[in-house]
Amino acid sequence: MRVSLLPVITCVALLIPGLPLFGEKEEKAKKVIAGKADVLRHVVKKFARYIRHDEDGATVHLHFEGEKEASSWPVLPDAEIKIHGWWGRLEQLHEDGRVWVWLMVDRKKIPHSVLMIADEMSEQDIHDEPLVIKSVDGDKAVLHLPGEDPKKVPERTLHFAESYQGPRKASLSLFAQSSGNTLRAGHDPEEFETLRSRQQNWLRDRWRKEGLPGSISGLHLLGGEMEVTLDHEAIRWGRYLKKGDEVRLGIKDPVKAVVKSVSPWRERTRVHLVPASGLHLLGLKPGQRVNLKVPGLPRTDRPRSPAGQGGARAMVSADNLLQLRHPRGPVHRHVLHPGQL
Repeated sequence: MRVSLLPVITCVALLIPGLPLFGEKEEKAKKVIAGKADVLRHVVKKFARYIRHDEDGATVHLHFEGEKEASSWPVLPDAEIKIHGWWGRLEQLHEDGRVWVWLMVDRKKIPHSVLMIADEMSEQDIHDEPLVIKSVDGDKAVLHLPGEDPKKVPERTLHFAESYQGPRKASLSLFAQSSGNTLRAGHDPEEFETLRSRQQNWLRDRWRKEGLPGSISGLHLLGGEMEVTLDHEAIRWGRYLKKGDEVRLGIKDPVKAVVKSVSPWRERTRVHLVPASGLHLLGLKPGQRVNLKVPGLPRTDRPRSPAGQGGARAMVSADNLLQLRHPRGPVHRHVLHPGQL
């Protein structure tokens, strides 16, 4: 007489913790815990005419396309300014120039402040799509994006400015900057890379004088330690820091500190600091904007290889890119860089 072993096996399976039951599918991959970055899908993205910014840089005045009146908007302390395909400052934007603006929203998806302002060439670079001259008629040209829906990305007829020295022949590609209906500047892709390089040099000089921008993200007054989270633009130079490096907080009364550790946080960089005395932390507040002056800044903008001894790992996979859908395709360039974080 044969005895079925199925009841015995079933009982054993029930007694073993974690053993999948019959018919239960095993998970093929472990669940990844990570932010969804879904807020980016709701960020308002518009073109506007740049009017000016207040002296303290806390407010900008814009005239959005399609709106009757100009409006004023507060600028987030860590808002990104893009000039010629790189980071820059508000004072580099031209009055009346066309800009691409991202507005941060609240929980009700109502815009309330500026998250990013990019000059027109930077917007084209973000989408990796320079414009193309469709036709030229005397002192005016028609610019378009071949293959795009004209309803989503309409053609633009612009008059050449008297100072314009860029491409003028039909079918040529160019990164264009306009002011109203005037084509103020245009550069082919090679010339645009030269402009980007100049902007990188300009920003390096700014960093050397003022330090890397960031915010105080943690204070332990009794423990005598603090954390500064560096802005996106400081990703390369910030991750050259390593344990033991001496730095200074560029505030009214500069504070000397030693780096305890460095770690990446998406496009930002966390720097754990230990000042000479906990008394130096008194008066500082979480969220306070600071500049971190670092010694021996590199001559290159390429990040350090994965660092040891408390340094930040510099590489991430392309899977960690922040993707954002837009009528002109996914927006991802210069949000997170694959292989460079």
